[in-house]
Amino acid sequence: TYEPITSTNAGENGSYFKKKPIPVYALQMDEAFYVDVSWGAGRLSGDVGDWLLQYGLDDYGIVSKSIFEKTYEIIE
Repeated sequence: TYEPITSTNAGENGSYFKKKPIPVYALQMDEAFYVDVSWGAGRLSGDVGDWLLQYGLDDYGIVSKSIFEKTYEIIE
């Protein structure tokens, strides 16, 4: 989901910049929570106000409230 720098082909090892915007499902949580992830990190935990994101089928992440506000745009 990142743009390759001109000397790098997408999907290859190399230099990338600027994350491409992609739609994700997001839910702001009203209590502390955790999610098990399939990509090897085990379990992620979040606090009240953090956002649970779903990037794809069984592909989840957690973003803090302050980072979410700076880096995501809510669309409906």
